[in-house]
Amino acid sequence: MIMANAQEKTGKKIRLIEDLNDLRTYVSELKNKDLKIGFVPTMGALHKGHLSLIERALELCDICIASIYVNPKQFAPHEDFASYPRTLESDIADLEKMGTDAVWLPATEIMYPQNNISDVIVGGVAKPLEGEFRPHFFNGVATVVTRLLL
Repeated sequence: MIMANAQEKTGKKIRLIEDLNDLRTYVSELKNKDLKIGFVPTMGALHKGHLSLIERALELCDICIASIYVNPKQFAPHEDFASYPRTLESDIADLEKMGTDAVWLPATEIMYPQNNISDVIVGGVAKPLEGEFRPHFFNGVATVVTRLLL
């Protein structure tokens, strides 16, 4: 795995989850214990905004799970998906230092399987925001968040 010694603040080791069945088992175990789970989806390259969401989830919940997945559906053909910053090791180190319990690291094959038959289409609410310049963006965000929560 990627992490070894970023346990400075909390002393607990973060759980890295790549397999969907492992994630489902972990979440099921937590629910069976009646633990409140906070979830913070990200595309990595964590900044203060992400970390403040993690901090809040840790305050309000028993368990905090973050995800790191660079979502190709948020990028149009003319945007450079390949150049999006990927800082996985430092992101995991930051999450572990804060006390995040687990990180879900799905592969694209899990998020968008070959038999993919549905995407989320966001209506007019997205138009006045980023949708004016990047009409595909909110559809990509809504689709990936839906998939992350299923």
